[in-house]
This record gives sequence, C-alpha cells and structure tokens, in this order.
Amino acid sequence: MAMILLALSGLLSLVNLASLIVFLIQLYKATGAGHAVAGFCCGLYTLIWGWQNADALDAANPPMVLKYKQWIMLWTGAILGNIVLNIAGQAMARM
Repeated sequence: MAMILLALSGLLSLVNLASLIVFLIQLYKATGAGHAVAGFCCGLYTLIWGWQNADALDAANPPMVLKYKQWIMLWTGAILGNIVLNIAGQAMARM
C-alpha cells in the first residue's frame, strides 16, 4: 500500500513540474527574464504570482485545455496532495 501512495505522489510531482513550467512561461512573458529566473529558483514565487494573475491571464490569453484559474487550483491541489501522500506513504512504509 505504501508503494501505491508513493507512486501517486510521483504522479502529482509530474503535475507540479508541468504547472511550474506553464506558469514560468507566462511569468517570463509578463515580467521578463529576471522574474522568471526568480520563479525558477523559488517555485513558491511562481505559485503566488500565478494566484495573483490567474484572472488576468485568462482574460489576456485564449483558453487552453484548462483556464489558468483552474490550472492554478490544480497545481495547489497537487502540492497539498503530494505532501499528504508523502507523509502517509512514509508512515506506512515504516510500519
């Protein structure tokens, strides 16, 4: 069971990486290379910037598969889910 939880955590990590890349691209387009480098070094900066600008990004860009507001909620959920699954998987592995 612990391996399943850790595998799901790995999948959520891929969602986190994809979300970071999507928002880094938008961060670079909106603010330039300096902010994109800061966002790459500190993903929390990119996450906060994404929450602050999701509505503006939806208004300025054509819709993708997900709107940016939905994408940022998915990213936040993936981060929280990843934390929970890692803790639960590690706890079950030690039993």
